[in-house]
Amino acid sequence: MILNGNYEFSILNVELTKICASRKFFRNLKFIIHNSKLSLAAVFFTFVSAANAQVGTPLTTGADFLLMTTGARPDGMGQAFSAVADDINTLTFNPAGLANIRLPEVGYGHESFVADIGYDFVGAAIPTGEYGVLGLGYVGVGTAPFNSTANPGAASVVAQDRAFIAGWGKSFYDVHVGVGVKYIMRQIDTVQGNGFGFDVGVRYRVFPFLTFAASGLNIGPGI
Repeated sequence: MILNGNYEFSILNVELTKICASRKFFRNLKFIIHNSKLSLAAVFFTFVSAANAQVGTPLTTGADFLLMTTGARPDGMGQAFSAVADDINTLTFNPAGLANIRLPEVGYGHESFVADIGYDFVGAAIPTGEYGVLGLGYVGVGTAPFNSTANPGAASVVAQDRAFIAGWGKSFYDVHVGVGVKYIMRQIDTVQGNGFGFDVGVRYRVFPFLTFAASGLNIGPGI
């Protein structure tokens, strides 16, 4: 079983006094909880991977494109967003943050890179009252068709990574919980792979100015 995400598990968020009716300013301090069991497991996994590499077993990566930041706001905060998590970007940071969304919300982001590589994120959150908040999203990165050989007459190929996301979050007083699932597809020319990833998250507001949060993202088998 391969974990397609990292386990940076806790973000401590200090929320400053509200400056005006429409904006809040945040100072975020990010801490990583070091779990000795996870550390030992990581060491064991690294040792086994190195042994496999020596005997010629090919190494693979998971859905690494899911580690890209989906919004300018969390990116500007150094991705220390799990505890703040109060807009549609929470769909890829901490599903528990969906419980913070009070009105229907839609978000879209696009980034362009060299070699005609494009990255897109689309998300929507729908509050359902006492049943919590539902979130739907799409993340895609890929290129325009290109010739991957030195032969100008060769057929063009396409490289694309896509993920469809569904999440749910609910507030229980000062505790927010959330879960999410991703259907992941990767394609390079005629070679394709797919799989699932799962997210879990929790937020706890200790004081109006202090919130603790933890999330596990992209947990699932290899692709």
